[in-house]
Amino acid sequence: MAVGTVALGGYWAGSRDVKKRYMKHKRDDEPEKQEDEAVDVTPVMTCVFVVMCCSMLVLLYYFYDHLVYVIIGIFCLASSSGLYSCLSPLVQRLPFGKCRVCSSSLPYFHKCPQVRMLLLALFCVGVSVVWAVFRNEDQWAWILQDALGIAFCLYMLKTIRLPTFKACTLLLMVLFIYDIFFVFITPFLTKSGNSIMVEVATGPADSATREKLPMVLKVPRLNASPLALCDRPFSLLGFGDILVPGLLVAYCHRFDIQVQSSRVYFVACTIEGSTSASLGASLGRRPTASERLRGCVSQAASGRSTGQAHTAQGAASGAG
Repeated sequence: MAVGTVALGGYWAGSRDVKKRYMKHKRDDEPEKQEDEAVDVTPVMTCVFVVMCCSMLVLLYYFYDHLVYVIIGIFCLASSSGLYSCLSPLVQRLPFGKCRVCSSSLPYFHKCPQVRMLLLALFCVGVSVVWAVFRNEDQWAWILQDALGIAFCLYMLKTIRLPTFKACTLLLMVLFIYDIFFVFITPFLTKSGNSIMVEVATGPADSATREKLPMVLKVPRLNASPLALCDRPFSLLGFGDILVPGLLVAYCHRFDIQVQSSRVYFVACTIEGSTSASLGASLGRRPTASERLRGCVSQAASGRSTGQAHTAQGAASGAG
């Protein structure tokens, strides 16, 4: 799922540049067919982005119960926009719904939108609202979250552009240092000994809201072992693991188009990204069966001791 998103986003970004060059030569663009301009990433933007990520991560670590709802609201707005951007090229190919709604009845629209595009916007907002209301339904809400997340990642890969190889190198190096610090160094700086990034991504254990950050793709675990009952029921993959390699793949596709090669860099970068992701997932350290069993026993013991305490308290109040 993640590799497909990276490949599709990189291919779409390059194809968008081809269409832009073709339309520039024709000089007959219609307002309805114009797309949003891509944003070139500069070194200053890279530094500001990393500083903002560090600040938000630290704030979420200390004020998780308050800021998690802000992140959920931002995700709903951004994902609905991304879903609209992904579905609008398909809806524009439909042969019906081309009539326009008068701008006088829609005061917030500068142009007269087509009926089909207006219905698409309502559909995208409705999907985000449905997910926001039923986001804690573990049986099916993860499907909506993954669909919205993939649409958001595709929209970002289409919109954000790395103009030079130097910009790619700078972004990857800074994010590499960022990941190392917040995953492997912060456990030595926190009282609990846990990584700040992992703690924020999975949700603090002492959180009163029990909410989870939506900036991840969720897939139910397929392991039917009883030991898996004590683990988290979903496998998680953050958007950063999709966007960062996706930006590099998109850059390689644009480079292929510029030098007029047969997409050799795009294919090689996509295969390399999928191979490294697979190796990282297979070679990454996972808890052993004994560690899982100890976790289950400790959870059961804590639950039993809590139950005994409640029973004793009830008996004492009854005797009083």
